[in-house]
Amino acid sequence: RLFDLDRLASVSKAPEITDFTPDLAASMTEGTRRFIEATLWSRGGTFSQLMTSRDMFADTALAKVYGVAAPSASGFAPVSVPAAQRAGILTDPSLMTMHALPNESSVVHRGVFIMRQMLCFQPPPPLASFLQQGEAIKMAEPTERGRSDKRRGMSPCSSCHGIFDPYGITFENYDTLGRYRTTIATPAGSVPVDASWNFDSYDIKGKVNNAVELAQRLSESAAVRECMSRQLASYAFGERLSEEEACTVADVSKQFAQSGGNLVDLIGKVAAWPGLRTRTTGGAP
Repeated sequence: RLFDLDRLASVSKAPEITDFTPDLAASMTEGTRRFIEATLWSRGGTFSQLMTSRDMFADTALAKVYGVAAPSASGFAPVSVPAAQRAGILTDPSLMTMHALPNESSVVHRGVFIMRQMLCFQPPPPLASFLQQGEAIKMAEPTERGRSDKRRGMSPCSSCHGIFDPYGITFENYDTLGRYRTTIATPAGSVPVDASWNFDSYDIKGKVNNAVELAQRLSESAAVRECMSRQLASYAFGERLSEEEACTVADVSKQFAQSGGNLVDLIGKVAAWPGLRTRTTGGAP
């Protein structure tokens, strides 16, 4: 549920994005699944590896998205992605494709994803009038960062966009299919990507130049590790946690940090909760 990979099969892109086919979507999903499984079961299973590793899996189609040489054999094989361009699960093409607009990136979708899934903050849905304002800004501003600048300068938009847009900005090096880029095409010509932000959010402080640096910061974040404990527990229980269960999550989160962020150990501790064995409602799908 954390990454919701099954949703990729239903994602659609604009007609001009001809590279996006059902076969490519399937390749993206399979490459991500293999990366997660390898991280958990054969690479040590640490949260840091999940967030920062450059050792991915690709077939010929997915290698093209990553911008690396295709595997010599047919099917999937391990590939190393450029250290300056990729870091772990968050810059994975699957996630970048799902959290984007049909024909371009999305500061909002990607920023909200980080807030919801990695920091357990649930932004409220926008009102219809705010969506109309957003469309007007989109027509006036050619880049996602420019649109974010407008939103964060407007009331009441700034109250929410000031929280999650900065996280989305750091992913501006990735287009609607998660392909790495250094420039963005606009009606006035190409402009360089600026994916930097000076953060003061949770325990993420100081300048972050891009998503690779953000992934490193998030991998070290106590707030993110606590959220990961909550996410796994919520999935296991199949429902929102009670206050008592939330207190247990805090204890498990501390143990998660003490284990060096060992995800397999975290899974084991959640599975061993007495409340999970005796619950009478909910249930993970």
